[in-house]
Amino acid sequence: MTKAQPGWRPLEAMLAAISRSPLVWLPVLVLGLVYVFTAGRYDLFRNELYVIACGRHPAFGYADLPPVVPLVAAATQAFGVNVWILHLPAVVAALALIPLTAQLARTVGGDERAAWMAAIAVTIAPGSWRSAPAGSVCV
Repeated sequence: MTKAQPGWRPLEAMLAAISRSPLVWLPVLVLGLVYVFTAGRYDLFRNELYVIACGRHPAFGYADLPPVVPLVAAATQAFGVNVWILHLPAVVAALALIPLTAQLARTVGGDERAAWMAAIAVTIAPGSWRSAPAGSVCV
């Protein structure tokens, strides 16, 4: 479908396709457990402190940061400095990428095996393991 047809709901179609193959959720579960068990092992890095400080003084003139990233970082620290909550947006994004990639594989004509391989590939990609547990919100 190239055009949006009346009654066509892409979100519902994506959720239905994902629920048809629960095997795609296994990498999400494994990577989520890795993130949960390793997220609290690291302290704040310099760049994370910089992003939080920029979020407390919002401006569109930061040349090295997109405008929303400091605001998200500062919002995660509204109730005190918490490393786990600071990493939460990156963890959610990394975990959401897995079923979205599987759905993309299905959309371009792949079967369930292609969706499973796409989910595994994005799960073991180097960026997904580095960015969330010890990484930065400004990746």
